Amino acid sequence: MFGTTQVFTSGLTQAERSGPTQELQIKKARQEDKQTCLPVTVRSIELALEQRTDAGGELRFHGSEPSALLLVGLVEQMSRQVASIEFTLGDATGRIRARHYASGRQQTDLDSLEPGRYVSVFGTVRTAPEVHLAVAGMSLVESADEVSYHMIEVAYSAVKLLSGRTDAMLTSPQKLQSTGAEFSPPKTEKPAALAGEGDIQAAAVPKDRLSGSALKKAVLRFIEKEGAGKPEGVAFPTVCGHLDATPADDVSAALEKLVQAGEIYTTIDDGHFQRI
Repeated sequence: MFGTTQVFTSGLTQAERSGPTQELQIKKARQEDKQTCLPVTVRSIELALEQRTDAGGELRFHGSEPSALLLVGLVEQMSRQVASIEFTLGDATGRIRARHYASGRQQTDLDSLEPGRYVSVFGTVRTAPEVHLAVAGMSLVESADEVSYHMIEVAYSAVKLLSGRTDAMLTSPQKLQSTGAEFSPPKTEKPAALAGEGDIQAAAVPKDRLSGSALKKAVLRFIEKEGAGKPEGVAFPTVCGHLDATPADDVSAALEKLVQAGEIYTTIDDGHFQRI
């Protein structure tokens, strides 16, 4: 009698007994499969390619590996094939070759595509046969605001990713400081003159007129410091106020050269600048 009962209870197959466990594993795998699309510039792609250690490794942007990249730029050269479109995409930071395989309906939607039109594209970077952007989707830009909005999204995404890395790096030291606080020896206060020394240095501005590379370095340092955490960047009058001894025309020329060199870019308008 007991033998019959044992046979009956053990008649479940291995798949039936492990069914709930497998379902949990599959559900967990689906939850971990995240698809991310990161707004970037051409310069961001170039930096990621330069910093990649493994020739076949994934590109990393601010410590993350996005599934797709989003760019907005100007079509400078274009060659339309039967089932594909090859073109050069340029923005304020550089240029990159791009290739888009389009179906019949997509080809119809892009009939008005020509050199001189702005487009919004998303895809992945390929390095063979040459470095290019494999475009998975593309649409025509209808408003100039889309270009400015994209630059703001690029800056905001970079700040969020970098701040996340900074918080993660500071977590352990903060815990160590809190646990070892009771064993810390008594600390002596700094004299008032020494305590305010850092604030004086932080607020110091160039007293002499700057020019050439010295002016560009000063402008770049100020924008990098003042624009941290500000997606809209630093306004032109603020930069001029920091370099009070230097004429505004010289500051404007230095900003233009930095934009052309891909060190900074304009954000919400031509008078706001942010570090790449």
